[in-house]
This record gives sequence, structure tokens and C-alpha cells, in this order.
Amino acid sequence: MTLSSTALTGLQDAVKFIVDYPHECTEQLASRLVPIVSLRKILDEFKIGKLSDRSKRDAIVKAGIARLVSTQQWDGGFSYWPGSYRSWPHISAYAAWVLLRARANGFAVPDFALSKAAQYLHKFSARSYKWGYAGGYYAYTTRIMALWVLSQMRDLKFVSTYVRSTKNMLRYAHDLYVRRKQVGTFARAWLMVVLHRLEGESVRVKELRRLINNAAIENAGSVHFTELTTEDVKLIMHSNSSSDSIVLRALM
Repeated sequence: MTLSSTALTGLQDAVKFIVDYPHECTEQLASRLVPIVSLRKILDEFKIGKLSDRSKRDAIVKAGIARLVSTQQWDGGFSYWPGSYRSWPHISAYAAWVLLRARANGFAVPDFALSKAAQYLHKFSARSYKWGYAGGYYAYTTRIMALWVLSQMRDLKFVSTYVRSTKNMLRYAHDLYVRRKQVGTFARAWLMVVLHRLEGESVRVKELRRLINNAAIENAGSVHFTELTTEDVKLIMHSNSSSDSIVLRALM
């Protein structure tokens, strides 16, 4: 029996799975970094498996950032696999967000990588047409995700003023708001956060919060959120647990 004041002691198996996962596409490289950079200070206090040693953790992150940046393409997007030359919108938004998280937690991330990523995300956010390789659900959801990440880059001075323009982002967000019923609950949560960042507690934000609250399913011990079922969800590797965590983060 093990006693602890924190649930972190139960994460050893999860950490081992992430750190030792044998395949290394861009999504997996990025996902390996998320818990390490996000829990950097906590991991100093609570020793978890291979991440107990800070120097080893930092070495993993440094190598991971370098490998992640190596998958960035000429247009600023990211490919799924090393050696591939096609940028994919969802993985590009995810990789850019992970690099932002690493930077925010004190790790060195090249300015040029984030600047190029911002240009790619801006271009994709501005699209008013469907992406050629998937359906409307994927296109609108990924545009919202790209805008959610881009809205976190507004204070990066090395990013083009036009790319991080609040006016431009609002225009794209308003266009996507019109399509709010064509995306899932987690995408509405991202869009709600974007609009709240850009225009405060607006009518649009309140309406999105209402839709999200209406999607909640309660039982005696928990709450989770219903989600649209579509083939496009598979392209963004989504899950019900992801929806719950995204919504929770948005509402906090």
C-alpha cells in the first residue's frame, strides 16, 4: 500500500508510456514534451520515474524541441513524420502550442520557429474554404484550434504585427462563430477562449458558454461533455477525455 498527499504518485505508468513510447511522429514528439514542460516545477518536488532527475528531464525537452523544430516545413507548418514535406494543419497547431508551452516554462525555443508557425496559423485561420484533404468538421475545428494558438502569440514581438493583429483575429473568429454548430463542444470551448481574449465577456462568449453547459452530462460522481461523432475526429486524434480536459481548461 502506498500513501500520498497527491495523485501524482499514480502517474508513473503514464510517464513511462509517454517517455518510452517507441514511435516518434510529430504528434508523439510533442505529446512527450507536454507533461514535462507543464509540470516542470511540480516534478522538482514529486519524483516520478525517469523524470525524477531535473537534468535528465531538461535534456529530454531540449532534444525534443530540436526534433520538433526539425519537422517544420518551408511554409511554417509541421509534417507528421520526419522526412515528409507536407504540412498538416492540426499537427501544426498542436506543435506550435507545445513549443509555446515550452517557452513559457523557461525552455529555449527558436524565435524563427514560432514566427514561421504563427504565419502558417494565421494563413490557415483566415481561410474561408474547406481544406482539400478532409471534410468541413476538420476544416472548421482546425481553423479554430489554429486561432486559439495564434491568440496566445499576440505578445511575441518577433511575430509580424499583421499576423498577431487583434483586428484580424477577431474577423476570423467572428466568421468561425457563425459555424459554431458545425463543430464539436471542445472546438466551441477553444473559440470561446479566443473571443474572450479578444473582446471580453461578449454576447458571443455567453452564447458559446451556454452551448457548452448544455452539452454537459452529469451523474452522481462526475460531469463530462457530449461530442459530435464524425470521421473527421479521427484525423485530429480526439477523444472524450480530451473534450473534458479542453472544456475544463476553458472554463477555469
